[in-house]
Amino acid sequence: MPTSMIGKMNSRITVQEEVVVTNARGGKDKTWKDLMTVWGEVITLAGNPYKYGDELERNNTHKITVRYNVEIKKNHRLMVGSEYFIINADPIKDNFEKKRFLTLIVNQTDTDL
Repeated sequence: MPTSMIGKMNSRITVQEEVVVTNARGGKDKTWKDLMTVWGEVITLAGNPYKYGDELERNNTHKITVRYNVEIKKNHRLMVGSEYFIINADPIKDNFEKKRFLTLIVNQTDTDL
């Protein structure tokens, strides 16, 4: 990707990891913890709304490009504004392993779960 790609990275993206915490009753709950905030480009690839019961759900696939960061993994979740994205596959390094950018193929989710 050309250097001009950096100018297109105008979305603030919070990278989160799932953690288990002890709740007030001594049980275990899963929640998300912020790991880092990065700048990136978010591009919608496909959107497929579907009906689930009485609710209209969405299955939107996006491509998110960020600066290379070895800490971003498939099991992380991304938050852009109030929207959440689940990473579908291992991050894709830019061509020839130059370690300048990562491409993430993600699905948008409607919930904070």
